[in-house]
Amino acid sequence: MPFTSPLWDSMERRHLRATVAAFTGRHILPHQDDWERDGLIPRATHLVAAELGLFGLGVPEEVGGSGGDLIDATIMAEEMLYRAVTDTDSCRREIDQAAGGSFVEWLRARHDDDHFERAIADRVQEWFG
Repeated sequence: MPFTSPLWDSMERRHLRATVAAFTGRHILPHQDDWERDGLIPRATHLVAAELGLFGLGVPEEVGGSGGDLIDATIMAEEMLYRAVTDTDSCRREIDQAAGGSFVEWLRARHDDDHFERAIADRVQEWFG
């Protein structure tokens, strides 16, 4: 967590981070490849997010949102992104897909500098397996 002020680090916001982390790990990350392939996020996932108060977070309750403010919405986005990039299997699949195969092989095919090639390839292997 980057901030330690009470504005960002209250007990309620710690609970929000934990809720978002659990939701992301349980209901998003295991299914994201299927969703990308199908081009659809199932309604059931939205319903779970709504039950947890995450769907519409930062939108006033008077207009149908979950309440909260910009900081709450930012914390939710930050925690989801953090969970996504720390799921190394998922990250590896994404960068391999972006490279049209193996990202390490893509790098090797495009760089003549042996030192750079070894350093990047080793780092990608270390980080993502």
